[in-house]
Amino acid sequence: MLRCSIAGALVFFLFYINDRITTADRARFRVLYAKLKLPYGFAPSVIILDVGDTIDLLLAWGPIVIAGLLTYLLFSLPKGSANKLRSIRHKAATVLSYPLGPRSLWNWWCGGVCVGELLAVATFLTFLTFYFTHYMFFHIKRVNAAEAAGVALPYSRNIVLLDRAAISIGQTIQPCLLLLFLPLPQNSFLNCFTGIPFVSMIRYHRWLGHVTLWVTTLHGSCYYVYWSSTAGFWYNFTDWSTIHNNSNLCGSLAFFCVLPLWISSTSFLRRKFFEAFYRFHIVGFVSYFIFSQMHYHNLWHSWLPGLFLYTADLVFRCGQYGNVTLVSEARVCQEGSMVSLKLQTDKKVPRCPLTVVWAVLPSISRWQWHVFSLGSTEGKPGEDGSMTLHIKREGAWTKELIAQIQEGGRPIPVRVSGPIGVDDCSWKEYSVVVLIAGGSGVVPLLCMLTDMVKNWQQLQKADSAEASSRVAGLPSKVYFVWTCRGTSMFTLLDQDVISAAMDPIRWLDTRLHSTAPSNGSQAASPAMDAKLAAMINPDGSAGSKPGRIKHASSYGWSLARKVQPRSLGLWHEAIVLLLAAVGAFFGIYLAATWFAEVKAAGKTTTKAMAWKLGLLYALLSAVGALGLPYMLAIFPVHLYRYAKDSRSVAQGEDEGPFGVAGVPVVTLQPSVVAKGQLSMPEAGLHLHISPGRPDIRATLDHILAAHTGTKSIGVYISGPTSLVNSATTICASLNDTRAVKTYLEVHKETFEL
Repeated sequence: MLRCSIAGALVFFLFYINDRITTADRARFRVLYAKLKLPYGFAPSVIILDVGDTIDLLLAWGPIVIAGLLTYLLFSLPKGSANKLRSIRHKAATVLSYPLGPRSLWNWWCGGVCVGELLAVATFLTFLTFYFTHYMFFHIKRVNAAEAAGVALPYSRNIVLLDRAAISIGQTIQPCLLLLFLPLPQNSFLNCFTGIPFVSMIRYHRWLGHVTLWVTTLHGSCYYVYWSSTAGFWYNFTDWSTIHNNSNLCGSLAFFCVLPLWISSTSFLRRKFFEAFYRFHIVGFVSYFIFSQMHYHNLWHSWLPGLFLYTADLVFRCGQYGNVTLVSEARVCQEGSMVSLKLQTDKKVPRCPLTVVWAVLPSISRWQWHVFSLGSTEGKPGEDGSMTLHIKREGAWTKELIAQIQEGGRPIPVRVSGPIGVDDCSWKEYSVVVLIAGGSGVVPLLCMLTDMVKNWQQLQKADSAEASSRVAGLPSKVYFVWTCRGTSMFTLLDQDVISAAMDPIRWLDTRLHSTAPSNGSQAASPAMDAKLAAMINPDGSAGSKPGRIKHASSYGWSLARKVQPRSLGLWHEAIVLLLAAVGAFFGIYLAATWFAEVKAAGKTTTKAMAWKLGLLYALLSAVGALGLPYMLAIFPVHLYRYAKDSRSVAQGEDEGPFGVAGVPVVTLQPSVVAKGQLSMPEAGLHLHISPGRPDIRATLDHILAAHTGTKSIGVYISGPTSLVNSATTICASLNDTRAVKTYLEVHKETFEL
């Protein structure tokens, strides 16, 4: 029932933003207001919240808030057992996720398209077409009526219609902005309700962003052509609300500010120059938001339904940013090309595989954030634990990190945001799981594999049978295929995974492949050996104060603690969502009353007041949506938790989570690669490393033949784009042509912004 209510609220939101532009919509509300004996009317002469604004607040914002609150209520209830409805949802998801052809073309262009995505894109484009044609036909009728009445047009009919087309295209930007920010939050109720991870949501945000900016480009270009055709280009281009209420120059400035954002977000530039993309994105968005709001003051109707969802997520992240933790342990591989950092976590921090964290090291840069998939997790739910990040030596930032570890003798502070992702262990739904990884893309799958191995070992100790493992949500068979250019990355496999791979039961079938020219020993050079030896610090160092780090926290807090939780629970997230919406409303209302105050004071109003009102809408709504939840529900929580921990340390009840000085324990990875084998000499374990690339199709054919009675097999793929696209295409081809009735359900786990 709750799921139906949530879906109904979201459908109503989509219906309303489509229906609100029609005259029938206003007629219905005129009747409703008459029945309620309320005054109904719009106030074009007074720029203040009128009935149209009120209706938008209730019917565009309301469904989003209601759907969010109901979602948090739904997920706070005890989970029921599997039922028919869940089976139907799974079948529907399988159909909607079916990849469409030509697959090679779609993979090259946008990373692949499935049935559900095509339906959504087609619906959205139809929606935009309706918006444009609705306004364009309205203007054409008015032009025709003027000509029929004998009214002389100021320019030729085509030039006048070009002006009307530019306005209609500008109106079409509004539905783009309404949807643009809905998939943007790293954690929101939409992720929980739909089960769509942030990785996919950000992909949809990119698609919506491209469409929005293409429509914006067309809107501005039409006006530039129109102004040039009427011999008044510079006069109109430089107008700042002297000719019209809308500031033309602000519109152009908004477009010019967003161009660097758009260019840097292309796939090639985003990957090669991520820091430039990251900074352009922040500056470009803020500038576009402010100038476009100054260009058309009522654009807040389109911005805010998605933006207050984003601000609710943003204040949670800001709360985490103020806390500092320390690296408790660092492990370096034999070549020094990989480092693994262990961070201790609070008991309220979720530690689910296939999630990511954002991390910044203030000792390197206070502004340079990097995203990492969790490499492994430790600790039971409800207890303190830890998470490990695997970082490849690549670029100046990682080189500086390894240099600090090599230098030793000092703590390494870290600020963390996350974990980010849906807490949904989907692999528990399958009896057979296949993991296909390439290079450092193995990290999310490695965390997932480590989690499964731990559960498998517990069941082995309990002498459980295969049936018991299925009840516990553990696959009865796991295949792990990992390809690397070199061999040093294979040392990330820990003793538990290697032991499970060598177990006679063969529950875990591990296949390691190296594409390096030689598969022999790849030991480090003597110089590297000396550096690695200098890095080893198995006991940490002594110090005077427990875990005190100055100038690392944005709050000025010096006590280093375990990674703090993003929120205290679903009820906390519901409160913040509600406060973000209320704060945005207060900001809008406060800005709207400014014009009424000017009128009440008897001052002369001008067209220039429109851009000032737009600026107030932008600034006050942002301050309200960010400030109210942060001051009432975020900062007090973190301040209380910090004061409580500081008091415990000061009174000697706790020496802090990092011992005497917080200097990390530095060790080498226990495994080594030599003579085509991954070995762990102390434990007597070894795994063979095959040269060359694996034959993915032959591997999947073998797996299908071995499990003919299985309805579905979960295939998780992570790594370079070429590997992900190739493996996805092979799975789709096997699903199309297979003789057995086993379906390969593909899950792409590569994280890309």
